[in-house]
Amino acid sequence: MAENAPGQHNSLAGLKILVVDDQFLIASLAEDTLLQAGAGAVVIATNHVAAQSALSAHDRFDAAVIDINLDGRTAFDLALLLVGRGVPLIFLTGYGEDAQVPAELRDIAVVAKPYTPDMLVTPLLEAIRRGHGQG
Repeated sequence: MAENAPGQHNSLAGLKILVVDDQFLIASLAEDTLLQAGAGAVVIATNHVAAQSALSAHDRFDAAVIDINLDGRTAFDLALLLVGRGVPLIFLTGYGEDAQVPAELRDIAVVAKPYTPDMLVTPLLEAIRRGHGQG
């Protein structure tokens, strides 16, 4: 599968990416996908507390992938914090087109679950290219 891995230009090479999803299996699959696409490190957080801990424990993240719904609570506060720090990010959601994203976060790409590796990596690369959390 590595020969078909997304990000053939290694645009994620050496980057540290935060993945926040309350379903560990989905977070782990995202981690595998991002590593195959060249990411240098992926840190997984499965709830708000773990995400805050990860942000405190690491100097910085180069990008983030955040599930909109974490244990029944939205992750928009976390997204706003990351945008404020200039971290490019994308959202994941099981709600598809029905995801209600606040106006100040509407420029961030929303990827519907289930997704393919390209569906995850391509918008993340675009967010990184554009910078400042805008996808």
